Amino acid sequence: MLVASGKGERMNSRKTVLLQIYLYLICLAAVIAFLFVVGNGLWGIVQISLPRLTIDEHDYKIISSFEYYKTARPLIERGSPDAQNEAVGEEELRQRYEEQRRLILDAERRGGLREFVRMWVWLITVVPIYLFHWRTARRLKEDRPIADPAVPIRS
Repeated sequence: MLVASGKGERMNSRKTVLLQIYLYLICLAAVIAFLFVVGNGLWGIVQISLPRLTIDEHDYKIISSFEYYKTARPLIERGSPDAQNEAVGEEELRQRYEEQRRLILDAERRGGLREFVRMWVWLITVVPIYLFHWRTARRLKEDRPIADPAVPIRS
């Protein structure tokens, strides 16, 4: 049974409570960051394993069919000044389509791998921050004397 001895004790207790609140807020922020980071990392895994599902609509149209690629080729190869005037055989065009398809899917997988690596970098940062603040807050809670409500606090 501990009795608070005075104003100094109450100020100390108030500072401890404020410190605990701060520590728990940091923990909350770390948990929220953890959820976002894990979500992005999981999305990266989907990008790696199913790139056709995660690419944007424009790129999906390009890789979805050779017929679409043939009709959209002048728009796709805008960077080449001779693209519209260049006569290209069916076999050459199919090779360009396959190359474009491979590049788009590889870029999507690479983006997924970047997200996955980014997730681990964030986790390596966020988890220790969370653990430190959580343990410190719990330690403060255990060390704080709890006054017996039946005993009046002297001022």
